[in-house]
Amino acid sequence: LIHALEDERADVREQAAWALGALRNLRAVEPLIQALTDKNAGVRREAARSLAVLTVINEARVKTKIQDHESTLDEQKRAAFQQCKKLYEQELEKARVKHE
Repeated sequence: LIHALEDERADVREQAAWALGALRNLRAVEPLIQALTDKNAGVRREAARSLAVLTVINEARVKTKIQDHESTLDEQKRAAFQQCKKLYEQELEKARVKHE
């Protein structure tokens, strides 16, 4: 399923991102972080939602992985990633409300 995040078809990548969140598998964190910058908005949205779900399960691990990823990016890629990360932060707020 993680490999499906790299499929050429956006609908496959989007469904894979959704399913990885539904499975609540923390091994999907890093591939979902990568998917936050997918060229397709639907994939980015589902990756953000799934990361939010996984953050509710293990906030320290997910946030550390996001920070680690961000620290490896050059300035231009970091700025683009931070824009995508805002979607994740919005989804995280929604997930926290649902979890309460």
